[in-house]
Amino acid sequence: IHGRANTVFSYNTIKKAPIESNLGDPDTVVENNNFYPDPDSVFWAWGLDKQSGLVADMSNNWWGTASVEEIRRHIIDGKRSPKYADSYMELLIEPVLTGPNGFGFVRGKVVDSDTGLPLSRALMKGEGFEVRTNVVGGLFASMLEGVNTLTVELEGYGTGEFAVEIVAAEVSSAELLMKHPDEGS
Repeated sequence: IHGRANTVFSYNTIKKAPIESNLGDPDTVVENNNFYPDPDSVFWAWGLDKQSGLVADMSNNWWGTASVEEIRRHIIDGKRSPKYADSYMELLIEPVLTGPNGFGFVRGKVVDSDTGLPLSRALMKGEGFEVRTNVVGGLFASMLEGVNTLTVELEGYGTGEFAVEIVAAEVSSAELLMKHPDEGS
């Protein structure tokens, strides 16, 4: 994870993929994420090359466990053993989150309830965000876990309200049906 100055990588969920740090860039923040590394993978993350002199920081993240000992078993860095101390800087991981960050996701589709056709450009609003559907009526958004009320608006269809249950670090699916006021009359 490396970006231009002042990059923030937060409130994401990464599953079964290698995890990179901020590469020692103090302007890149990597925190409050849910990392679910592949349990069959020996190494989940690594410190930077010792010659760089840079310390990578991945503190304040959830690693699928709150056990620092367990996380450290899967990290290659200067703390792993004297063998690695000559080649790698330490990867900062503490403190670790004690559970998932509380954010989950909704993947949905907005369709005409009578025709089943996707509705593009529908505006979905939730607490603190707005997103429009794509050309096939699809949408994807992150939100806090719990039951969330979503409002969907589309010119010619009016406004609909839907409830969706969000589980932290999981993707919930929803098909949102909108009825055109002129259909069925």
